[in-house]
Parts: sequence; C-alpha cells; structure tokens
Amino acid sequence: MRRFDLKLAAISLSICAVIALIVSRFSRLPFVAAFLMVIGAMLLNGLIATYEEDLPGRFNNPEGRSTPRYVAAVNRFAYWVVLAATISLAAYSLFFAGSFLVGGISVGLVAAILAWTILVKRRR
Repeated sequence: MRRFDLKLAAISLSICAVIALIVSRFSRLPFVAAFLMVIGAMLLNGLIATYEEDLPGRFNNPEGRSTPRYVAAVNRFAYWVVLAATISLAAYSLFFAGSFLVGGISVGLVAAILAWTILVKRRR
C-alpha cells in the first residue's frame, strides 16, 4: 500500500483552488461550489482513467488475462445508463419538444433508432 503524499495532495488542492477561482470569477458560482465541483471532476477523471487502463489490452492489463471483476460490472452499468438516457431523450423529444419544434421530432427519432440499435447489439 502506498503512503499518502502530503506534497502531492497540496499541489492538487492548489490546482483545484486556482481553477475554482477562475470558474467562480467568470460565473455566478460561489468559490466553495466551484472548488467542490473541480475536486469532484478530478476524482472522476482519475476513476475513469483507472477503469480504462484496466480494460483488456490496456496498460495495466496488456494481455487481457487479469481483468478486474469491477470492469464487467461497470460495463453493464454503463450499458443500462446509456440505454435509459437514450430512451429518455427520445421520449422527451417526441412527446414534449416535438410539439414545439420540428427539430424535436427528428432528435427523438434519431434517439429512438439509437436505443433500438443498442438493444439489438446487446442481444447478439
């Protein structure tokens, strides 16, 4: 297990503070909210990078033999999230935005076709 590096944590928090200061300066967000958002974005970026490197054929798993179990769970979760978001976009575009904008109907149809493609691909 690696030791906690205080210098690296201080540098990371300083970078987050500078980015949050810039964001809060040019938007209406309070500094604390911007700071927490930047920290969350950095943590999420680290999690995504770790996940990508654990995929078969990537840096941490070049031969694809030692894929961690969480990778399959994340893949299933991501599949259902993308499918739900696509179906939601299709339903919203067709039923709500479509009555106001002609473009809403086309976006809804494209999202519905995409959702159908995702479902058909999953069954294979």
